[in-house]
Amino acid sequence: MAGLLVVGIPFLVVCVVVASFIMLSTLSNRRNVQFAAARGVTYEKHGKTPIAVPKVVYGQRDLNETSSFLYGPWHGVDCFACDFRIGWGRGSVEWLSMVAIHAELQAVSGLDLKRWVLTPLNGWTFLVPREPKGGTLKIKKVIELWDLLAAAIPNIDQRE
Repeated sequence: MAGLLVVGIPFLVVCVVVASFIMLSTLSNRRNVQFAAARGVTYEKHGKTPIAVPKVVYGQRDLNETSSFLYGPWHGVDCFACDFRIGWGRGSVEWLSMVAIHAELQAVSGLDLKRWVLTPLNGWTFLVPREPKGGTLKIKKVIELWDLLAAAIPNIDQRE
């Protein structure tokens, strides 16, 4: 009986932890889908990105994988956002986020140029972190950045 308790209790604890992680992940994913749907954009957890993303390099580490992306029209302009992984191997991997808008931009007021760099590619303007600081953007922050970029498009009121 004691042997059953020694094996059973740790197994039960592991099951509860794994179930909690899965439940929280599913809940977060569901919230993101609902948030995106309410704004008329698409949210996908995995898959091929609908547009080409710029090559991002930080020192010896480069962009290896994209995940969790949003795309669709916002204020009459096509927008895109994704999380991306840089680096390979243990301890050198970080997840970051980038946003993009399908337009040529003029000066973007309110943009912290110490943190972000504007990168044009195939008619899109990407807002890419200047250096890795860890963490990914929340969808609400992505929408704020899209608004910031949309405000920099000349004649935006004629598009809406």
